[in-house]
Amino acid sequence: MLAVSQMLTIPISFAATMSCSVQSPLQGLDVPEYATAGTYQIEADRILAKPEGTSRAEGHVRMMDDNSLLAARSLVFDHAERIGNASGPIIYHTPTLELSAVSGQFDFDRKTAQILAPVFYYREEGAIGSAREMQLASSGVSSLEDASITTCPSQKHGWLVSARHIQVDENREWVKARHVVLSFKSIPLFYSPYLSFSLNEARKTGFLLPGIAATEKSGAELQIPFYWNIAPNQDATLTLRHLQRRGEMLQANYRFLGPFQEGNIDLTYLPTDRLRPESARGQARIDQHGQYPGGWFSDVQIHYASDKDYFIDLSENLGSASQTHLERQIKVGRQLAGLSYTANIQSFQTLDQRIQPTSRPYQRLPQLTFSMSRGWTSGFDLDLDTEAVNFVRSDSVEGARLYMEPTISFLKKDSGAFIQPAASLSQTTYFLKGGGKDHVISRTLPRFSLHGGLLFERPLKSGSSTAIHTLEPEIYWLYIPYKSQDGLPVFDTTDLDFNFGQLFRNNRFSGIDRIGDTNQISLGLTSSLLRNQDGRERLKISIGQIRYLRDRKVVLPGEVPGTRQESDIILDVRSQLASDWNISGQVQWDTQQDTAGKSTFRATYRKDRQRFFTLSYRFRKTQLEQTDIALVWPIFSGFNGVGRWHYSLPENRTLNTLLGIQYESCCWSVSLFNANFLNTEEEGSTQVVFMQFELKGLSSLGSRIDRLLRQEIPSYQ
Repeated sequence: MLAVSQMLTIPISFAATMSCSVQSPLQGLDVPEYATAGTYQIEADRILAKPEGTSRAEGHVRMMDDNSLLAARSLVFDHAERIGNASGPIIYHTPTLELSAVSGQFDFDRKTAQILAPVFYYREEGAIGSAREMQLASSGVSSLEDASITTCPSQKHGWLVSARHIQVDENREWVKARHVVLSFKSIPLFYSPYLSFSLNEARKTGFLLPGIAATEKSGAELQIPFYWNIAPNQDATLTLRHLQRRGEMLQANYRFLGPFQEGNIDLTYLPTDRLRPESARGQARIDQHGQYPGGWFSDVQIHYASDKDYFIDLSENLGSASQTHLERQIKVGRQLAGLSYTANIQSFQTLDQRIQPTSRPYQRLPQLTFSMSRGWTSGFDLDLDTEAVNFVRSDSVEGARLYMEPTISFLKKDSGAFIQPAASLSQTTYFLKGGGKDHVISRTLPRFSLHGGLLFERPLKSGSSTAIHTLEPEIYWLYIPYKSQDGLPVFDTTDLDFNFGQLFRNNRFSGIDRIGDTNQISLGLTSSLLRNQDGRERLKISIGQIRYLRDRKVVLPGEVPGTRQESDIILDVRSQLASDWNISGQVQWDTQQDTAGKSTFRATYRKDRQRFFTLSYRFRKTQLEQTDIALVWPIFSGFNGVGRWHYSLPENRTLNTLLGIQYESCCWSVSLFNANFLNTEEEGSTQVVFMQFELKGLSSLGSRIDRLLRQEIPSYQ
């Protein structure tokens, strides 16, 4: 048993994720209704009224007022003082408390009681316990001597808190206890001279139970967290992490939530790493999101790490180990009906110093945008997009870019068809410096498009179920004249990933440093199956292709002009024919090579949190071919197996694995996991062991397994 010499306050909760069927002391008894407000009544086999104003009731005694019920073998009741002395066994019942006891004295006017040897049940919290003596007060505060309490159905099969003195405040739903012993399966685990906790999910300042883990590089780890409930909308967690091979690390997390904004601040600091003693290590992250009156908004993301290996060596988030850049961005703006403008500052910290400066992302210092959309009568719309941004990067061409593009369009639409012609004029001007001289470059390009589609519907019936089958053909014509753009810099532009939505975009590049010349016609066909009852989509199949009427000469540096007369065929399928299954897939078929250039597939089965399976496959010709299998499934009563295997087929190499076992009852659970994840070829793989022991409704000891599963298993909720 662990002895603790100082006061300990633990923000724990009786709210369990998997509730137990705790048996009330009154289980199976016929509890009558309370008496009418302002009155009380006594029922018994024999009632004897005495001259001094008392009554004695014997045999099957029941006394009721408007808020409580008392049942006993015998009762002596003083009518003047409205005090009853009951002997038993007795049963006492209120809207929030049920108990059985040996005897008790009850003051029905003052709503107080003194009860001997009670076995009690707090109905709303699902907590049961016993005590040598219980005192009930009208203020809702109860005092228990030599008491124990739990949310488990049996004290021998779960956890139990025993204390010399316990005070329960039902109004504030807090419990204070002195000289406390926490036991599990009748084995003492923990002692504290003082303990306070919540009867519900209310937060409370104090120490949390320690966390434990182990990694291949850092060895065993012990976490001692302290929770600070600053205000109803603010809290902080301060954690001391002891890493066996590295030393002591300080960690802080601050959260705030206001009527118009929310945010989170994470800080970690390792003064001396015994494995890397040359400098201190740590990281900082600030996230803020705000939505304010008048359409104003703000977004802040600031992230810093001391070195490129920090997330590999010290982060609790396995997915962060592969990061090469950390974003820092502050954005403010306003969105109104048809108007939007923003101011943005964005930079990046490059973790891997092997990345050459000319290959790192540009910083936007600053970026200003303005957009407008105005609807006219009879379907005409006028849109305007503008941007002014200054790009900064060392050892590179830098400068400002001004962009403006007005667009006029007309939409004609009814229930079965639509057509939308559009025309725009893009004006981009660069003010460049670097390369030995400053210069200005401009580009002016028009864009013309015509988008149309039809919608066909028909009802389908199969047995008692009905559905709607839709067929939606689309056609999109896009014309952009050629203008050489080889002299323009590439600040933030890349090739877009080809998908079904790309068939109907007006640029094949992601940014505006390149506007692709083209004369093309896109053809697409979508068929859907909708459930008639609620319109829910059960099946959606889309297929399409672009036909090019001329070669495409505008390219990014290092690329060759496009000469094909047609694009790859894109096929996209999404299905939820069964309520527990989700299946999706996409194939990009190269018609020249008569083979798939890219394909993805995912099948997910989710019955509940204990029955989950997903299988995914990704393929990019000459780049990657990977499989990813994840499973959460019951093994036998109470035990679940959890696993994930992420594998690269061309390299014949495992990228990530996760293997674990969980046991869960309504009262307690234990989880043990082993994870291996690949960093880089130079660093190899890292092994991490996670353990979590949770006493349902009380607290947990170990790492947060749910967070780990959400990070490592795709689509896990």
